[in-house]
Amino acid sequence: MENWIKIFMVFLEFTAMAYIIIILIFTAGWYKMTEFVNSSPLLSKKISVIIAIRNEAKNLNNLLNSLNEQSLPKSQFEIIIIDDDSVDNSIEIIESFSKTHNDLNLKVYNSEGRGKKQAIEKALTYVNNEIVFSTDGDCILNRDLLENYLAFFEENKHIKLCFGGVFYDKSGDSKQQIFHMEFASLVASGAGSSGFGLPFMMNAANMAYRYEDYKIVKNKIAGQNYISGDDIFMLHSFVKEFGRSSVSYIKNPDVTVETISPESFREFFNQRIRWGSKARAYKAAWPLLVSLSVLLFNLMLSITLMLSVYRLWFLSVFFLFVLLKYLIDLPLNRNFLKYYKKPGNFALFFLMELFYPLYIVVIAFFPFVFNFKWKGRDFSK
Repeated sequence: MENWIKIFMVFLEFTAMAYIIIILIFTAGWYKMTEFVNSSPLLSKKISVIIAIRNEAKNLNNLLNSLNEQSLPKSQFEIIIIDDDSVDNSIEIIESFSKTHNDLNLKVYNSEGRGKKQAIEKALTYVNNEIVFSTDGDCILNRDLLENYLAFFEENKHIKLCFGGVFYDKSGDSKQQIFHMEFASLVASGAGSSGFGLPFMMNAANMAYRYEDYKIVKNKIAGQNYISGDDIFMLHSFVKEFGRSSVSYIKNPDVTVETISPESFREFFNQRIRWGSKARAYKAAWPLLVSLSVLLFNLMLSITLMLSVYRLWFLSVFFLFVLLKYLIDLPLNRNFLKYYKKPGNFALFFLMELFYPLYIVVIAFFPFVFNFKWKGRDFSK
């Protein structure tokens, strides 16, 4: 065997081992985590819901209805919506809803900046309560979500920031099943890593934190020049300032949010490219290690597939390592979806694994070369 092939195979095995260890950590963290049960009869704290929106007219009624139907008494939460220069009738929909639901403490303001991060910063200047909950304009909240968040903070005084599960709203045809399972695997990874005591990833559609603690870290949050990452960079800042034990995933089927699934592969890829663009600003050791390990293993798998043109037996190597990856990924993803009673097509999941290496490589390197769009705006590389 030629020397370069020997070196290549050693490096492939090394990256595979690193990936396996990381996924085993995620899986152990998920199984280790206990379910949170709300046992607080009286909740003394109040919560502020902040939402940055842009062109969400078709989704706002679902979001507002889910807030109106919360089990938490309306006197214990306020809703602050910041409009990021919408060009549809989002504001009119909110104002109309507010007039017919005047028992809701609902306020809407215009953002003075450009982009979601600046809109959120503006929203936080209007917060009046001890706890802040963040979600998005295309989400639907579980009825007991806000009540569980307040109870969790009440029962866990050391927790500064916490987050819950997020799922796509549909998983019907094969395309939507792919989106649903890929997204669930990301949420499961963030949950499992947190359960192991190594939080590194969450979704801003379902997170909450203590307002006073946010004010301590707000000027230390990295990634301000990135369009994405308001959630992850905040998490990293909380971990750095208060320690890993200050951040927690809430394992509870009632602490979930549904968000709108992408309608097309183009929309799906554009969203993932936006998410992937922020990885360049990671500074903490664990997020960097996870990101590099996942990228390198998938890069090696992609190269292995390409080398099959040169030596056909590389194709067998590729399928062997994809099968290994599938078997390592399966326990976490299957149990995560089962816990939340969500559908999971694991035959399709295996087919996804065949294309996943190329997908990850494209997502990782695309922002370095091309522009991408978000909410009708172009963002430079």
